[in-house]
Amino acid sequence: MSTTILSFNPNAKFNHIKSAYSYVFEQIWLLHRYAIDCIANGDRNKMQIFAKRLMFWGATIRRLNRSDDHQLNDILRLLDSGISAFDLISKLKNNETSLKELDRNLIIKEMEEHAIMFPVSFDTHPYPFSMMHTIIENPLYVYQPFLMLPPIENLIDIAVINALQPYEDDFMDRPSDQKNLMGSRVLRKRPSHDDRQPLSLERARKIYQYINAIHGSHYWAYIMQLVGDGKISLNKNEFSSAVESDIEGLLKEWAEYVFNSLTPTPEPTGKLFDELLDTSALGSEGLLKVCPATLEHLCMLGQSNHIGELIAHKLESQYMKDKKNSPTFETKGFGCLSQLSKWYKATKTKFNTEPSQIPANIAPALYFHVTESDGLQYVSFGKYDILKGMDKASVQSRQKLVSALIRTYLYFYNPIGHCFLQVDRSDANRLDDTAISVDEYIAQIENGQKTTVYNPLMQAWSDYQEKTARDRFKRPMNEFNKRWGGTLAMIDRQRQASITQPFPVDFPLPLWARKSFK
Repeated sequence: MSTTILSFNPNAKFNHIKSAYSYVFEQIWLLHRYAIDCIANGDRNKMQIFAKRLMFWGATIRRLNRSDDHQLNDILRLLDSGISAFDLISKLKNNETSLKELDRNLIIKEMEEHAIMFPVSFDTHPYPFSMMHTIIENPLYVYQPFLMLPPIENLIDIAVINALQPYEDDFMDRPSDQKNLMGSRVLRKRPSHDDRQPLSLERARKIYQYINAIHGSHYWAYIMQLVGDGKISLNKNEFSSAVESDIEGLLKEWAEYVFNSLTPTPEPTGKLFDELLDTSALGSEGLLKVCPATLEHLCMLGQSNHIGELIAHKLESQYMKDKKNSPTFETKGFGCLSQLSKWYKATKTKFNTEPSQIPANIAPALYFHVTESDGLQYVSFGKYDILKGMDKASVQSRQKLVSALIRTYLYFYNPIGHCFLQVDRSDANRLDDTAISVDEYIAQIENGQKTTVYNPLMQAWSDYQEKTARDRFKRPMNEFNKRWGGTLAMIDRQRQASITQPFPVDFPLPLWARKSFK
């Protein structure tokens, strides 16, 4: 891409984008590997306790209204605290939660019917059980949103097109076969900058399709010709600032969307400083209360220096008479991609999260879920009819099935069922207990519209040919199987490295910093 209309270095900006992309995937991958380690590797007794806690959360979200964040957070905090099933039932029966009586009784009934009992746990998990349950129940729930972002190689181009809105209102609506799209006009910025739409994820995908469908690889030559001919008159610095702002806003929205797909009770970004201090007793008792969990997260995110600034700000606000002019606490420089890039490079783990290697990470993880689907459905309390183990016994059938899952849900876009490998027995001619073969299952999930490419990153893994698939799976599967255990140590090392490397806290936080704080 030519740099004629941009005042920043596109190569440096792309490296920042690449780091943000790898950061988001690494957070998902650490969660996924950690949850797999807990459920399938290590001490048998601990694995059973972990499984029962997952079952309890599965029972809870199926009995409660998922839109009621307050009730779910109430239960989740108790579960994450390590409380025993006996004490949990006691709190439910004694009305020590925000749950209504009917909901309390339904959860207790599920626990009794399915023998969901577990002792006190002194293991501290880096993630809430809600996230670990989601990734175990159906990893496609998070990998599909991750792959919704258009290819990162195109993001600067996409942001440039979006920033052209103030110069041309119908830029993307002109016919593709029109040779001189601009006619004899010179495009100048319209008086109102408010007309420019922010670069949302949905709009970014639309622009990406526009680039491919209309101009393709010739698009930038076309834009440069317009600039050279004087038909686009713009302020380079102002225009470049808009492009950078759009890129950052897009990546924030996408990252939050991906992370929130993991839990029905998402924590909003940028609230850590708001939740740190309680000043309610400052005036009457001179007490400034600190939330210990939030304090730990902020220190682990390299924000120790800013905690003092926040305390000073809270004190100023407390005693200012003119509240309207009370200063706002600004996290200066936070959110910039350069800072996130520095943080990621200083704290990244040994997992290979280069964008080109992401498909080779996802595929063996899906293979594991295909192989262990019967047991994983049990521990996640999945009450759905799934493809049974005997129907996918051979390596070839599993590889074929993984390829079909990638093709259907990660390369093409299709809605995901409630449960991993969920089957449809709506055919009136099929008995409920009749076995469904892998080929029949693949035909079921592919029986839908596949008109839009979801992400070309997964293209190579979407095609199944027995010999090439066998070769393609061999090395990634070896790498996946070599990494049993050790994930918690990687997470701990990242947390420790982060203490001295500030994280931009108004960017979506690492998943290990997203437990409920209060």
